[in-house]
Amino acid sequence: LRVVGRMVCSRGLDFFPRSEKACQELLERAQCNGETVARTLLRTIHYSVSFIHDLPLQTVNDSFKKYPFVDPRPFDDLMTEIFEAVLEWMSRVAGPYWIVDVAHQIGEATASKAAGTGAHVARRP
Repeated sequence: LRVVGRMVCSRGLDFFPRSEKACQELLERAQCNGETVARTLLRTIHYSVSFIHDLPLQTVNDSFKKYPFVDPRPFDDLMTEIFEAVLEWMSRVAGPYWIVDVAHQIGEATASKAAGTGAHVARRP
């Protein structure tokens, strides 16, 4: 057993090193205190990722020990991609200025569409 933040994780994932690293990074980031509104979200993500790590991923990892001829890399790549996408989303939403960032991105997308169609979009200085 090992402790990550306040959660106790079982064993590491032998066959999924990239997923293990992404999962641990996600757990550590979710452990940080965010804005008041984001704390519940971060706690929920932390609990969900711990659950996924300790039950289904650990079970699949243990199953690969029985079948050494199966290549675990495609599954590891897929799970890493999922964990990294959640981490990116969580980092964006848990930040203190995420609403402002989203509004800027919407404005940039609108401006680029308008530029492509030749329409004029008034910009504030």
